[in-house]
Amino acid sequence: MLGGYSGVPRHSVSILEGVRQRLGADATVRHVEGVRITEDSTFTRGPQPLAGGTRSQARWSSDRVVLADPAANRRRIEEAVALARDSDAVIVVVGDNEQTAREAYAENHLGDRPDLRLVGQQEDLVRAVLDAGKPTVLMLINGRPPAIPELAERAPAILECWYPGQEGGTAAAEVLFGDVNPGGKLPVSFPREVGQLPLFYNRKPTAMRGYLFESTRPLFPFGHGLSYTTFSYSDPTVSPAQIPPDGRATVSVEVTNAGERAGDEVVQLYIRDEVSRATRPVMELKGFRRITLAPGERRTVTFEVGSEQTLLSRARPDADRRARPLPIDGRRKFGRGEVHRAGRGGTIRSPPGKRKSGGIGPGGRRRERASSPIGQDPVDQTDARWRARPSLESLSRISSDQSGRIASP
Repeated sequence: MLGGYSGVPRHSVSILEGVRQRLGADATVRHVEGVRITEDSTFTRGPQPLAGGTRSQARWSSDRVVLADPAANRRRIEEAVALARDSDAVIVVVGDNEQTAREAYAENHLGDRPDLRLVGQQEDLVRAVLDAGKPTVLMLINGRPPAIPELAERAPAILECWYPGQEGGTAAAEVLFGDVNPGGKLPVSFPREVGQLPLFYNRKPTAMRGYLFESTRPLFPFGHGLSYTTFSYSDPTVSPAQIPPDGRATVSVEVTNAGERAGDEVVQLYIRDEVSRATRPVMELKGFRRITLAPGERRTVTFEVGSEQTLLSRARPDADRRARPLPIDGRRKFGRGEVHRAGRGGTIRSPPGKRKSGGIGPGGRRRERASSPIGQDPVDQTDARWRARPSLESLSRISSDQSGRIASP
């Protein structure tokens, strides 16, 4: 819970402690270990497991790393399944500990792994609990994004906690039971498997040829994140319709909280240059704004766009402005497909003979809703993310590559 570079705090709250404190006498919270990742007994005589991660430095500093006994873990999985069948809802906490995600600083102190799947028999545990058929929340505690395509397809809800810190149990419980409405977005892309690496949202157009029988799209893309409410977007607009290379334009969109709960939305501005002397990324993040909206509240979010945001080189800005056309057009992407529609448009004027222009994609979005596995709050099953690309490709809004099951506070 604390990560390898954390000290040992005087006080910490584990996920189990946080859930128990939040529910109090309103519910009975029972716990089993489920799966042991590594054997702490190789370096300490402390109790197994080390609840709350209070010995994180001891784990991180130990040179020897020993995986738990598979037969003992199978018995633990059987206990977890029996408990799940006798419960109303299940919280499964998996991920890394300080021994399986750490710096490899010496030949006798290794820390890297050849794949990104969950270590040991953790995936067996999750599959077995899901087979029990009870509402299940999958909580991830890790220092790097795991590759969990099968679990992401099956789990009703996933909460990415990273290393949540000494009060992580309190924070996680507040999100699980609806005291806090998550609004965070992923700072990295989640790969489907290690063969996708390196995986960047701002990749070059020809950077990912892919493999047979596998998608090149991330499991969860950079900037993805869900909420217990839903947001809708108006048609984005650009003003003025034409500006010279040294001028500026404003890109605006009206965001509405269409759900029944107050929530935070992160509106994101991306650009793409489709015509350039050098290859450019498929998109580049150029601005974002986090807003809080009450149920039914609307707010217009505005970004300012100028030619300096599309320069190839900071060293020769004047030459770069003279040489490159900067039109604006639009695209909106939904789930696994794309929808193109005409709309109001604008251009950034280029030298004579090099002007291009285009339309701006509409607002609108597909929304799906599901029930929270713990509370009664609705969960938006699409990504609440607006992607605007105001240099050669698009002003757009993108949905999750999945139907959407991950949230980050």
